[in-house]
Amino acid sequence: MQPALDVGAGDLEIDLCGERLVLLPEHAAYRPAHRALLVADPHFGKAAAFRALGVPVPGGTTAGNLGRLTRLVARTGAESIVFLGDFFHAKQSRAPRTLEALAEWREAYPELRLTLVRGNHDRHAGDPPAELRITCVDGPLPAAPYAYAHHPEPAAACYVLAGHVHPSVTLRGAGRQRERLPCFHLGPHVGILPAFGDFTGTADVSVIPGDRVYVVAGEQVVPAV
Repeated sequence: MQPALDVGAGDLEIDLCGERLVLLPEHAAYRPAHRALLVADPHFGKAAAFRALGVPVPGGTTAGNLGRLTRLVARTGAESIVFLGDFFHAKQSRAPRTLEALAEWREAYPELRLTLVRGNHDRHAGDPPAELRITCVDGPLPAAPYAYAHHPEPAAACYVLAGHVHPSVTLRGAGRQRERLPCFHLGPHVGILPAFGDFTGTADVSVIPGDRVYVVAGEQVVPAV
């Protein structure tokens, strides 16, 4: 068994509902109590879907995303990954090269438990191929004290961890400097993870008093100022 995560210099450990949660600069979170990685919105094959529609975008995003997953599994010792929706971007994402890359990655981690909480893109793209051995469910999926979902909507008697929004905040500095950064946005009842996938874009979130916001600034997660 791999060792449990030692919090790295760029990671940020927080308390959420009385449990330790580690926010990772790779746009994911780690739940040590369950040895589970939480990954929102990978959108595998998004670039392939655009190219299938005739939009000339660069390739390599699936390989990049899988490379980050590989590094996360290695350094956290995760025994499971929960995808918080939008595994594939579209039906056109199921290109042969994308499916081959996913199958090769899965073969390298046969014991890893994979769960997909379906999102809106999954309804159109369909569940991942059976050979990837991913358990697919509709949310919210209870995992006390949390529930896993794609859409950031409150649920009874639990704190929801979700995706969908691809959250970011725009920080403003002296001299009219502005920088938009992806973030973890934790409200009173719902927490939203940043999008994991490359080439996904972001959307600034509305922050109200009492919210906790942690930005991904390069290779570290820090509280928003």
